[in-house]
Amino acid sequence: MCKLNIVRKVSKNRLALSGIDEREADYILSYELNIPITDIPFSTLDLSKKQYNSIIKKIKLRCRHMPITKIFKKAYFYGVEFVINEHVLSPRFDTELLVEKALEYIKPNDRVLDLCTGSGCVAISIAKNVDAYVEASDISKKALKVAKKNIKVHGAKVEAYQSNMFDKVQGKFNVIVSNPPYIESEVVTTLENEVKEYDPLIALDGGVDGLDFYREIANKIKNYLLDDGILLMEIGYNQGDAVREIFKSVATNIEIVKDYNNNDRVVIVKI
Repeated sequence: MCKLNIVRKVSKNRLALSGIDEREADYILSYELNIPITDIPFSTLDLSKKQYNSIIKKIKLRCRHMPITKIFKKAYFYGVEFVINEHVLSPRFDTELLVEKALEYIKPNDRVLDLCTGSGCVAISIAKNVDAYVEASDISKKALKVAKKNIKVHGAKVEAYQSNMFDKVQGKFNVIVSNPPYIESEVVTTLENEVKEYDPLIALDGGVDGLDFYREIANKIKNYLLDDGILLMEIGYNQGDAVREIFKSVATNIEIVKDYNNNDRVVIVKI
């Protein structure tokens, strides 16, 4: 057996030598042992050989810059735990603003579409907070497998199906939300390893200027949004003006919402 405080010290040193914040050791130990993170620094728990080996394995993965979310295959979003893996983008805190703003517009019994759903975190978060008819689509079969697992785990009333953008979508919706790929192709290659090596390229690359998916949505949105419907999309930190320009010919009103860091983050479009 080995004392937790000794393993903690070793783990912190290994992370620091790999250029990673040593405080992440406490997060890993907390997740692995199911102990509140505030208790970790003071614990003298005796670890079994199995626990020790599992912790060291995960510390080694983190030293190779695998994100903690990918190591444990779970992430928290809008106060709820979601299953994730290498086939879906790890949910980001920034995207919670998309859900928050969408919930301001969605009413009970509304029909809602989450386009490019990935793990399903946006669609499920909406379904858990308002009694609406929620659909979720994605081009990736592997991503949809994750989304459907999350839907089942949370007992969410969400219908998930494969579709290349609007190709398999039927009917019109009161609200459409989307967090599409929006990073410029050249920029993707310069992203930190924790992103470009562990998040799927298909969820990151938005074309040469990062705006390909917004153009496609703008070209087809009138076919899928009701007359009084609302479209909400996450965008990159500096894409507000460009996305506004794309939608100005089809929209009656366009609002750019900034995140908590005062960056462009959500576009709200009224058709």
